[in-house]
Order: sequence, then structure tokens, then C-alpha cells
Amino acid sequence: MSNIPQVDGVYFTVKHIVLIQAKAEAETTIGMNLKAGAKYTLLSSTLGVNEKIVGEVYDPSRSVWQPWYHQGYEVKLTQNNEQWFLDGVSSFVRFIKSSTSQPVGLTLLYA
Repeated sequence: MSNIPQVDGVYFTVKHIVLIQAKAEAETTIGMNLKAGAKYTLLSSTLGVNEKIVGEVYDPSRSVWQPWYHQGYEVKLTQNNEQWFLDGVSSFVRFIKSSTSQPVGLTLLYA
């Protein structure tokens, strides 16, 4: 298990994808598929005032990206709201990170 990182002496074996490496510059991820049978946690580093990461969903009927809403709420990470939990979703999505005062990354954990 030497290739698996340890956190506080425990092996970190959670399935995850680092979508954005921690940095201060703005970035848009590539599109990715979410599957209804999986449970997802979207986790960002601590965000500052007016800093955010928003989700967009692809609309194949118009061939455009549009704001992503899930159960009536915009999929958006902001200060003091750096986690988003969802399941039962099949979509093609991407994430847009604003520029930040400190390095901020974005990780998608799934099961």
C-alpha cells in the first residue's frame, strides 16, 4: 500500500479525482459524466469572500453549457459552503473556479 497516501496515519483509500489542483488562478474543468448510481461529494479548499466555484451542465438539445441547478439550488461552492453532496444524477458537467486570494483546489469524491 506504499502508493496510497496516509492522512494522520490512516490510508486514504476514498475514490476521488482532483479536478483542479490548488492555485489562485481561475480555471474551468473539462466536462465529465456523473452517473445516477454513484454518490458524490464535491469538496473545495477554503474559499474567501466573493470567491466561488460553480457547476454547469451541458444541454445537448442546444449544444451549450448552462448553470446547473440540483433540487432547486444552484450547484455552487462559496465561503463557508465548501462541500456539495449529491446522488441520483446523470449529467455531463463541468466546474468553473474564480480567481482566489489563496490557492484553492477542487476534488470530486465518489462511491
